[in-house]
Amino acid sequence: MSFDTLKLNAMFNRVMENKMELEDDAKAKAYLIKVFGNGTPSQHELHQFNQVVVEQAEIIYQRKATDVLSILADVQRRPNLEIIQYRVPSQHKAKWFWSANGTSVEHTRIGTEGVRTMIPTKISTGAYYEILTLSEGDVNYFREIVNLVADAKIEMYFQQLSKLMKLAITDARIPAKNVLTGSNLTLAQYNKLVNIFVRAGQGRPVFVADSALIDHFAFQQASDTTYKELLYDELKRSLVEDLSIVQIGRSTAVDLVNPFVVGSGNTKTLLPVNEGYIFAGGAIKPFKLVEFGGITQYTEFDSDLEQIQIKMTQNYALDFVQGELIGYVQDDSIVL
Repeated sequence: MSFDTLKLNAMFNRVMENKMELEDDAKAKAYLIKVFGNGTPSQHELHQFNQVVVEQAEIIYQRKATDVLSILADVQRRPNLEIIQYRVPSQHKAKWFWSANGTSVEHTRIGTEGVRTMIPTKISTGAYYEILTLSEGDVNYFREIVNLVADAKIEMYFQQLSKLMKLAITDARIPAKNVLTGSNLTLAQYNKLVNIFVRAGQGRPVFVADSALIDHFAFQQASDTTYKELLYDELKRSLVEDLSIVQIGRSTAVDLVNPFVVGSGNTKTLLPVNEGYIFAGGAIKPFKLVEFGGITQYTEFDSDLEQIQIKMTQNYALDFVQGELIGYVQDDSIVL
């Protein structure tokens, strides 16, 4: 039996969005039972099903990427593989040299820019899922598979961002003064780091991190001998009541959307809880990410293990843009 891929995508999109029309639930169950019920799905049906999975995962991923990735990276999407060039404007103010009348003048270049080249690369991952649950028409299991694929893509990009960040620290593209690591870091240490970006930026520095790391510094304000005297009533109330702390010292805190990984039993989050990033206010984003198309999937069925194996690939280009206007914080005492 042949199924219409467009109609399947439309139906399962309504399933994922919890906007099911009349009979959608029954039709989705019937489809799963039809494909997987006899225990030997055809290669065509498996490929079609996994294509629906990755296309629905792409929708979920792009929504989550807006909340997570786009805070740290300038994200662009291109349909075709190509070499990308972009300009990085200088973040430093022009340094003027004044000379006495009658002497030669040194001319200062204004609006300095550097040209960067990004070359596409391919990254891949794999997963498998059991045929038994799908053969019983479990629509919730379909939702779980889709969310796992979406989370895997975001986690993959953050792993690459973290690698680039640590490489930039190692080769000093990020100055050592911009890095704060250790255990049980103090508010005083944090504020010393923030002050670097107060001087460098155009506005209040932004601290992007998991709520656990934000809370670690924010709650110290209530006991710090200096800052507790500066807490106004609105900020005191925020520390007690708000789900997201908006101010720590001179910085604005942005809580990363960092959900539990589906299927982990609430023991693993999508992103590390003990890492954070600080930007100078008004600065360019530290990373540039270009995606070429979406996930490409390849399907295999292991009849001995009754497992469906899916290999997923993604073409992308990722670059670290600017090091002097970003800081990195890691506190080993922060755990889930």
